Amino acid sequence: MPFQLGRPPADPVALARVRAWACAAAALDEDAPLFVTQLACAEPGCPPLETVIALVDGANSRKVTVHRAVAEVTQADVERALAVWRAEQGA
Repeated sequence: MPFQLGRPPADPVALARVRAWACAAAALDEDAPLFVTQLACAEPGCPPLETVIALVDGANSRKVTVHRAVAEVTQADVERALAVWRAEQGA
């Protein structure tokens, strides 16, 4: 797979694993509009790769970032990121 600007190749198995954890942590169906991607991070102090989890659901859309490559993301990372988002939203 060729390198795409801003999107380093990510392991599809790791992407699927993180997606499953995010669906479970957010109590979503497997067919929910939830996307996981790995991006290059250019912000100062940010690791070279980060994982973005995005739920595209109209007015309830949300995005969380885990500052690790997708292959390094743990279930605890996903649960913590989604818990922080829920707390910020007052949910």
